[in-house]
Amino acid sequence: MQQGVSLAPQVEERRGIPYAIADLSTIFLAGFKSHLLPHLLALFILVSGYAAVELGGGSNVSPSFQVFVAKYFAATAFYVLVLLFLVKFLRMIIVEKPEKPISHLLQWGLSNLTDRQRIANGVHGLLFTFMVMGGFTIWKNQISVMGHFAWDQDLVSLERLLHGGMLPQDILATVLGFPLTAKILDMAYLLWFPMLLGSIFIMSFQPQQSLLRMRFMIAFALTWVLGGIITANIFASAGPVYYGRLNPALDFFAAHMDLLRNISASAHLEALALQDSLWTIYAATPSFSSISAFPSMHVAIAMLIFPVCRHLGWLLAGLGATYLLLTFIGSIFLGWHYAIDGMLEQVLRL
Repeated sequence: MQQGVSLAPQVEERRGIPYAIADLSTIFLAGFKSHLLPHLLALFILVSGYAAVELGGGSNVSPSFQVFVAKYFAATAFYVLVLLFLVKFLRMIIVEKPEKPISHLLQWGLSNLTDRQRIANGVHGLLFTFMVMGGFTIWKNQISVMGHFAWDQDLVSLERLLHGGMLPQDILATVLGFPLTAKILDMAYLLWFPMLLGSIFIMSFQPQQSLLRMRFMIAFALTWVLGGIITANIFASAGPVYYGRLNPALDFFAAHMDLLRNISASAHLEALALQDSLWTIYAATPSFSSISAFPSMHVAIAMLIFPVCRHLGWLLAGLGATYLLLTFIGSIFLGWHYAIDGMLEQVLRL
């Protein structure tokens, strides 16, 4: 009996890499059944995007799988791994205190990086994300063609009605209209894309197909369907920063955008450069546009990340809440969105 126990690891070891690859393939193929619902939602987003192009006559620009993996996923993987190793190292020093910390850290990293179930789940998450983001990118390019930014004036009227005749940008300017606060909001807003991909990476590469992971994937897909596709195309709008360019006769946001430009002269707000770049692309090719205000998908994703953080501990819950608040305020103050763009997402989450 003792001999049989000692031989098992040797047999496993002799099987080597081919066995590990075959085992990973088996786990990955079996994962299609458990990932059926999120994959179907993602496939719907992708296929419907191509159909919208054919029916609407807009431009079809979808990110290639190779570019997505090489440019976005690889960079996200690197930064997330560095962060996780740093958190683990701090935990070892403060809480675990192993006798050989470096050896313990390397063993922990190797066991996680070679976990076949984790890898298979991650590949499913990567496939799911590519279909969702690829389809959404195609859909977003149709907003200017299908909706023609027809709702900006109505949204401004609603804004003023809800805020006692004032605009939220003017209210915030009295409190936040300084270089330091503007720069903090600008930097927080720029964190959105790393936060988006980072949360997807972490939730995808979980060793277990937990309820929290599956709820995140389904909610992620539905957020883009209901908010970024259906609502955005029905209530197509460009946002405060572009209001004067679309409605030059009466630009309610001229004074606020002048304030931001004055602040940017000393604080260099990246938001203004990005806004000008998006408008230049739209002006050159109206059938291709990445401009869309209502609803705010920045706030929507921040709202999605927050409950996940809340399930993972009080510290992450506090950080998630802070990020959500900065994103919501920044979306208004930096001119990207109307206040109701983010309010709608919060109401839908309740």
